[in-house]
Amino acid sequence: MLFSSRLTLLLSSIFAHISSQSCRCKTLPSRGLRVNCSSQGLRTVPRLPAEITELLLQNNLLTTVTPGHLDQLHHLQLVNLSGNPFHCDCSIQYLRQWLQRNKAISVMPVCASPAELAQRSIDELTDADFESYVSDHCFGEGELRHRERKRLKEMRMHK
Repeated sequence: MLFSSRLTLLLSSIFAHISSQSCRCKTLPSRGLRVNCSSQGLRTVPRLPAEITELLLQNNLLTTVTPGHLDQLHHLQLVNLSGNPFHCDCSIQYLRQWLQRNKAISVMPVCASPAELAQRSIDELTDADFESYVSDHCFGEGELRHRERKRLKEMRMHK
């Protein structure tokens, strides 16, 4: 009985967190909790409970994922982020690294823009793909100085 009360309280809390986002929650027998936010026109990932095991975010309007937003979701067994217009500039690096570390992805999301990266799988992007986006937004100040010194050294070597 106590377990049932805790589960009811947990589910009530979860529904309160995400109900404003038009997501649907469903308990899956022996598999955990599915949060289905697919095809809702979401521009940002809603706040999610750490207990979820399946996260469906396909076919929304996501262009990036806020750094750290998915880090507490340790129980994920399935994630679908496909069908979103991800913009693959340096702001997508958090998602790229998260995808590389997590193997729960059912369909790997791809870049929609910029044109030179369109249709590339986000987890397959490399640091070189972001080199044209050298700015404080992409790299820390120390990294920028290091890259500038390296560029100047290469220029001197080619003279």
